[in-house]
Amino acid sequence: MNNKIKYMLVVTLMATMLTANDEFASAKVNIENVKHYISNSYTSEDIKKLNTKDLYSFLNEQTSIVIATDAGPLRQKIDLRGYGITDGYQNIVININGQRMNNIDTVPQLLSSISIDNIESIEIIKGSGSVKHGDGATAGVINIKTKNKTTSYIKSYIGNNNTKYNIINVGFLDENIILNIMTDYYSTDGLKSDDAWSKNKKVNMQYFLNDDIEVRMTRSLTDIYSKYAKPIRDINIYNTDPSNIDEGFNTEKSKANYTMLGGSYNIATDTTLDIDYTNEDKEITTFSTNKYNEQKIKAKLNLSVNDIKIETGITINNGDRKGSSDITSKVNEGIYLASTYVKNNIKFSSGLRYEEVEYKYNPNSGSILIDKEYLNAYDLGINMVIDDYQSVFTNYNKAFLTPAIDRFFNWNGTFNGFLKPTISKTTNIGYKNKTKMNTFDFTLFRTNLTNEMFLNKFVGSGWGENRNIDKSHKYGLELFNKYKINENYYASVNYSYIIAKVDHESTSGGLYDNKYLPGVSKHNVVLNLGFNMNKYSGVLTHTYRSEAYAMEDFSNSFTQKIEAYNSTNLSMNYEYNQELEIFAKIENIFNKTNGLWLRDDVIYPMNFETTYYAGMKVKF
Repeated sequence: MNNKIKYMLVVTLMATMLTANDEFASAKVNIENVKHYISNSYTSEDIKKLNTKDLYSFLNEQTSIVIATDAGPLRQKIDLRGYGITDGYQNIVININGQRMNNIDTVPQLLSSISIDNIESIEIIKGSGSVKHGDGATAGVINIKTKNKTTSYIKSYIGNNNTKYNIINVGFLDENIILNIMTDYYSTDGLKSDDAWSKNKKVNMQYFLNDDIEVRMTRSLTDIYSKYAKPIRDINIYNTDPSNIDEGFNTEKSKANYTMLGGSYNIATDTTLDIDYTNEDKEITTFSTNKYNEQKIKAKLNLSVNDIKIETGITINNGDRKGSSDITSKVNEGIYLASTYVKNNIKFSSGLRYEEVEYKYNPNSGSILIDKEYLNAYDLGINMVIDDYQSVFTNYNKAFLTPAIDRFFNWNGTFNGFLKPTISKTTNIGYKNKTKMNTFDFTLFRTNLTNEMFLNKFVGSGWGENRNIDKSHKYGLELFNKYKINENYYASVNYSYIIAKVDHESTSGGLYDNKYLPGVSKHNVVLNLGFNMNKYSGVLTHTYRSEAYAMEDFSNSFTQKIEAYNSTNLSMNYEYNQELEIFAKIENIFNKTNGLWLRDDVIYPMNFETTYYAGMKVKF
């Protein structure tokens, strides 16, 4: 595969040089719009082309984000920039309409609660974002915006493994009001899920009092159930029959009740104020049932003074988890200031954040435990426009991740002690080139960390103990190129090379020193070939990830590794008219077997067979 990767990079760079001075270049680069960090954005049109079942599938087929699951198709884990599939999701802040989805414990963000058809845009920020988004933005940030348009439609599809999906969206537009009502239902029996389904309901309203004042409200309900197979415990069984279910099943249930109230006020021509409040009640059942309540407040003020733009704000996240024997809470209170200054063809960016984090453990019997952390983050960046098509940038970012409340306890329920927060310091250097025919991004990065958190499964009693890695680092490169072959065809490549290593971990007696972080692939490639001709369009994609050490293999000594991941997918669309669209998709065309290794002979098969579905969308 290494030779193929080298060839791909050479072809990509040649295409970039050939198109760098294209005479049909797009409009000049606007210094006001360039960013001092790497950011990839995707629109609802990009999502539509792929006909993906959910957000997990889209991220896997289009981005450098790694997706894997050990808990069925409706709750998957994500990783960015080499933090590992085990804990990577904790190092990414995921926002939906500006509000955090991250949980106060180690339950991953539940992206299946977001209807893929209700997404307007996705922005992925890499190695930055800690100033505005605070706790957890060590790897980066994913910003998701949902639609507030008034399109009314019905969409349905069916597929093998008894897969079904239905969504109804109704929109209403009046002089001062925008109203959207959406409900969807997804179910499948496939890929070792004996039964899995999700239901989402959402009402979104915007009311404009006048040209300067907007009031908004969102109400949503989510109900998810998944019965998924336990791991296979023999590699020979995995190789011959990855669909084997002899070990039995686990079940998981999730319910969420979400309310958001907010508003915006244009105080002056260059000054705006935004305030949002959210309340979410959740109940999640895995091995036990926990109830959550999270209340969040976010307020920000944007203003411009000549060539200087300033954003300042406060964020408050107050979360409680109630179990059968205790209530554990985590409260984050942050304040930040970010600014940009433009001088000729150069943009300077800077930002600073201060955040207090308080934990409280209140058992039904026993002593109350309290801990508090005082943390800061900052970001310094510069972007220079070279000419009409090219720009270069660099930034230096400090970020932090405080422990999830689960980290303070061992798997047998005994108190583990308060862990230290993870501190990351990241340097990014990048180059961008955009013409009418070609878009090219290239970034080099390095991150130095102290106190990176992990679960050591081979110490203590039960299932191990949570620990801090004294020092660790990550470095690599990221490359994206999209080339418009002609008016009907395009090709793109998204490639990342990542090295993640442990420098020193004192509690293991040096056993993990200078070892690779498990669950991190060195090479990650996403290839796309798309076309759009008359009423027909389609995209052929291939996702590849090289092998990695098993998720628990911090000593790099296990016999078995996570094998290389391969999946080729084809999506097709036919627009009969403006009201009717017919689509179909085949996933894993070549029937490749993929799996996630925890350790030797403990394997969760995933995406191990060809699946397909077809359906239609009708607007009314």
